[in-house]
Amino acid sequence: MSAAPETDQPDDKKKQDRSPSFPFISLREAVEKAKAFQKEEGRNSASYDVTVGHWKYAPKSSGGKRTVAALRAYGLMELDPKGRYKLTPAALQIVLDTAEKAKAIRDSALKPVWFQKIWERHGADLPSDKNLKNTLYLNEGFTEDAADDFIKAYKDTIVFAGLNNSDKLSSQPEDNTEIQVGDYVQWESQGVDQFKAPKKVVGFWDSEHAKIEGENGGARIDQLRKVDPPAGSEERGKGIVIEAVGSTRRQPLPPKPGMNQDVFTLEEGDVMIQWPKALSAASYQDLEDWLELIKRKAKRAIKLEATDLPSTEPVEDPKKYLRQL
Repeated sequence: MSAAPETDQPDDKKKQDRSPSFPFISLREAVEKAKAFQKEEGRNSASYDVTVGHWKYAPKSSGGKRTVAALRAYGLMELDPKGRYKLTPAALQIVLDTAEKAKAIRDSALKPVWFQKIWERHGADLPSDKNLKNTLYLNEGFTEDAADDFIKAYKDTIVFAGLNNSDKLSSQPEDNTEIQVGDYVQWESQGVDQFKAPKKVVGFWDSEHAKIEGENGGARIDQLRKVDPPAGSEERGKGIVIEAVGSTRRQPLPPKPGMNQDVFTLEEGDVMIQWPKALSAASYQDLEDWLELIKRKAKRAIKLEATDLPSTEPVEDPKKYLRQL
């Protein structure tokens, strides 16, 4: 049974006992783990058990889970289509000492969300450890121990990457950084993934908490990361999508990459259509024919108003009456 996301409601009645997600090791340590993996696997993928075994962790150990989560947070490790772990191109640039190594290290240093936030706030001119810890604990929801771990990992990462105030955050695609209704997400707490399978965002409590399908309470947005829909889900990366959004949904799904989207609002709810940005002439003709079919189906869903009925008396010949309609 997967752990439930934090249930702290927007009224903040309950004190948080979990800290925001961040790598529990520095980038320097993460690179060493990447080197150990590359030494054994090269560019190949490996199962989770084999992966953490290269770092001398047992499959069920929290250290293995947190190390994998840390490498993913730095952008050094990713999942292949079969759910196996492999090093990213950035990780290979670093461990193989390529010409792009220095840039890859600088970019990786500011991949973690909370590293980005502190860098944007202070740059290379950090306040004292005591001052920063106080801010993280009182204002940002960190526990005291987590604040200590964060400061240690963050400061070593900045030194290892050789960052200074002239370094800027690498631009990230908007749809990879902003959580929206309809996105599938993974919840990560203390460097460990909490969902056995990705779950969908169905709304927001406020600017800091998301509503997750099948979960009670609100999950902190800064602990969520966007992931691909689970295998077998109805979400598709391509093709035509028409959806009756309905009055209970506050916001339609965002368009998928490579897709156009249009939403038309009716009294009963919204109707959304998505279609590929590039269509051949033959595909356009197929789409036009299909939309005609959709129109016929929609017409059958029309409900007659009481005033449209000619009489409330019993109908002697129902078939004749229907033909008149």
